[in-house]
Amino acid sequence: MKKVRLSLKRGSKPWSFILYDSAESAYFLKDEPLYPDGFEEEYRKIITLNKGDILEVEWVGSEWVFEDEHEDFLRKPVVLRPEVFDKYDKVRVGKITPIKGTEEEEKMGYLEVYAGWTFGGTVPWSAETTSHGLKITEVKGRIRSKFDFPKLFSDPTIGLLQQEDPEQPMGDVLN
Repeated sequence: MKKVRLSLKRGSKPWSFILYDSAESAYFLKDEPLYPDGFEEEYRKIITLNKGDILEVEWVGSEWVFEDEHEDFLRKPVVLRPEVFDKYDKVRVGKITPIKGTEEEEKMGYLEVYAGWTFGGTVPWSAETTSHGLKITEVKGRIRSKFDFPKLFSDPTIGLLQQEDPEQPMGDVLN
């Protein structure tokens, strides 16, 4: 399973990508303009990596949409090249945003988790694939994930991260 940790290099501008709720939404909304800032969309969300944030992205799978036969306006069959396709990657995302004003010993942060679909090639899976000013660390071997993704995403309705016992700290979710 591919997994990367992303953060911004010093002096880099924020980096973002769009996460869709399904491969179908990604396909049908790919050419649609985004709504203005502050407007929540039901089928897509912009995930932004800002200065100080840590983002971990785990690849779960892919789907390809191939162009095939269809009928044009005159009802004549048109055969398109079968090698023309769109690739969509299913990913799980964990994001930590540091909380300003906390003691350095505490190192507290705001945790966000997302799951969805993005265009193939959007997430840089290695340092050779990007020039966005991103620091990319492949999470494998001795480099361990900061998140316990199976535990974070055990609830199929991952819209909200819920704690069973609010009195119990969530220290075992983060590594």
